[in-house]
Amino acid sequence: VLAQNLLRGHVGRALFSDAERQTWEDRIWAAALQSKRADALADYLKLRHAAGRAPTVEEQEVIVEQLAAAVAAGSACAEVVARVEDLEQAAVLGQDVATRARVEVYLRAAAGEFATPDQALDLCEQMLKTVPLVFVSGVPDALQRVDRLVDAVGMVRRNRTLKDEGLDADARTRLLRLTEGVKLARECASQFTRVRTAKDTIADGQGTPADHRLVAFWLLQLGQFSAALPYLRGADDEGLARIARPLPETARELAQLADEVDAEAKKSKYSRRQEESLRAYSRHLRQSALDKNDPSLPPAERVELQNKLEAVQRERVKADGARAA
Repeated sequence: VLAQNLLRGHVGRALFSDAERQTWEDRIWAAALQSKRADALADYLKLRHAAGRAPTVEEQEVIVEQLAAAVAAGSACAEVVARVEDLEQAAVLGQDVATRARVEVYLRAAAGEFATPDQALDLCEQMLKTVPLVFVSGVPDALQRVDRLVDAVGMVRRNRTLKDEGLDADARTRLLRLTEGVKLARECASQFTRVRTAKDTIADGQGTPADHRLVAFWLLQLGQFSAALPYLRGADDEGLARIARPLPETARELAQLADEVDAEAKKSKYSRRQEESLRAYSRHLRQSALDKNDPSLPPAERVELQNKLEAVQRERVKADGARAA
C-alpha cells in the first residue's frame, strides 16, 4: 500500500514531502531487490513501470540475480519463469534481460533435486526450448549462455532419477529426444558465428544466396519458422521461394502449403538435417491449420490432417525406438 501511494503521482505528493517520498521509495526498492519472493519483486517492478520508472542497467543485473535466487530459496521454477514472462509481456523487462533471467532461473533449478523422472525431464525440455530464445535475443554472450544451458541438461540427465532401468517407455523416449535436442543445440551453436556474420552481410545489402540459405535453415532448425521465410526467399531457389510465400489465412491453404513443404523436403539436394528442418516446418503448418478451426477445412479434411500429424508422431517414436535398440 505504501509503495502504491508513493508511486501514484498525485496521491504520493499529497501524503509525503518530496524528500520523504524519495526516502521511502529508495527503501522499498532496496527491500524489493533483496526479496527472495519473485512475486513481490515482479509486482513492484510493474508498479514502478506504470509510474514511468524503468530499471537501470545495474538494477537489471540485480533483478536477474534475485529472480534466480528465488528458485534457490524454494520458489517453484515454473512460477518464477511465469513471472519473467509476465514482466516481458508488460514491457517491464526487454527481451534480452528476460532471456537472461530465464537462463539463470533454469540453471539454478538444474542444480537442485528432483523427486521424479518427469520433473527432471520437464526441466531439461524447458532448457532446450530456451536455446532458440537465447540465440535470437541479441544478448552479446549468447554462445556462452547456450553452452551453460546444454551443460546443465547433461548434468540433469545424469541425475539418479533418470537411470534407464527405472524408466517407463514414455520417459525413455523423452530421454532419447533430449539426446537429439542436445545434439541439435550443439550444431546450431557451432554455426552461430557464421550465421551472425551472414546476417550482418545480408543487413548491409551484400548477402549472397548462400548467406540467405545458411541463415534460413539455421532458423528452421531452431523452430523460428516465420523469421526464416524472408531468408528462404532470398536463397535464389525456386522451390524454397515457393514454400516461403507469405502464410495464407485459411486452414485449408495452410494444410496445402504443408503438403508442398513435404514434397520439397523429399528432393535429394537437401542434407538430412535440412530435410528434417523442412519437415518440422510442415508439422508446424499442419498444427497451425488445426488450431485455426475455421470452416475452410471440412470435418473430413480435418480428420485427415489430424491423422497425418499422428502418423508423423508414430514414425518419430518408431525411429526413437530403433535408435534405442
